[in-house]
Amino acid sequence: MEFNQQKELLSDFLQIKKGEKVMITGIGGLGLLAVQMAVYLGAEVYAVDMRPSSRELALKFGAKAAFDLPQLDAELAKGFTVDCAVDFVSTDTSEYRT
Repeated sequence: MEFNQQKELLSDFLQIKKGEKVMITGIGGLGLLAVQMAVYLGAEVYAVDMRPSSRELALKFGAKAAFDLPQLDAELAKGFTVDCAVDFVSTDTSEYRT
C-alpha cells in the first residue's frame, strides 16, 4: 500500500477528521505509515502492537498512547473507545471486544 492509497483509506474511505480517535493495530511498515497519516489528518491516534519497539516508534511518530493487547483489554474495561479502528495485522490474535 503506497502513500496515496493510505491517504485515500484514512481520509476518503474512513473519513477521518481532526479530533477523532483512531486505533491502529499492527505497527509495522504500513501501520507506522497509517499512524503518521492519521496524525497528519489531526486524529488522536492510539497504537496497538505486541512489540515494545513498535509501540515506541508509534509514540515517536505522534501516537497519543500505545498498548499491547493486555493493556488494551484493561483500557477497554475502563470504557476506552475510539471512532475508528484500522487493522494491519489480520490474524486470529487481532481481537476487539466492545
